[in-house]
Amino acid sequence: MIFPVNYAMDGDAVAVRTDAGSGIDGSILRRVAFEVDHIDPEAHEGWSVVVRGVARDITDALDPPSAHTRALPLSPWAPGFKTTWIKILTRRQPGAGRPRQCQISVVTFGPVPGLLRRGSIRT
Repeated sequence: MIFPVNYAMDGDAVAVRTDAGSGIDGSILRRVAFEVDHIDPEAHEGWSVVVRGVARDITDALDPPSAHTRALPLSPWAPGFKTTWIKILTRRQPGAGRPRQCQISVVTFGPVPGLLRRGSIRT
């Protein structure tokens, strides 16, 4: 299933907000893919970023990194309270260049434009 989401970056992590009981809730502690794309048809340029990892519910988490993430200015476009926070971590092994829990892929066609604030999660 694919769900459109608004997102924020918190360092190497992707954070999204959703409604409790939404389809995304079923992805907690499961592998997910997050994708953001941009195409400029006039310039014939575009890019795509894909993040694969495990979705974690940080709504009630007490650790400082989760509290920091929930303080980010993430305003959903769709109506509703969006009280559930989900974070896809990109933790890296010490001394390793590759992510341990998350894979990030970037495909670029031309220069990379500014950040978008919409993406999608595939479960």
